[in-house]
Amino acid sequence: LADGMRRVASPLGAPLRTVGLVAAIEIPEARGGAARARAVVARACELGLFLRPLGAVVYLWPPLNAPERVLRDMASRLERAAEETEAPRGR
Repeated sequence: LADGMRRVASPLGAPLRTVGLVAAIEIPEARGGAARARAVVARACELGLFLRPLGAVVYLWPPLNAPERVLRDMASRLERAAEETEAPRGR
């Protein structure tokens, strides 16, 4: 999960924080902050990954028994959502 989240965090310029299977990235204001987080989460939802932002923070909190393939799929969908979402104009 951490490797996949690093791929999401890097292009967003966001630090990655992990504890167990919880992984979170905080999108900096310069990259869109909370507005970008909402857009990423909305796109992820369209891709079948249900999340919710917490301000500028996007986090994954999968079940402890989630198979590795599911964790890879979650990170992949979030990575795609981040790639397909631009920072709001005027930033």
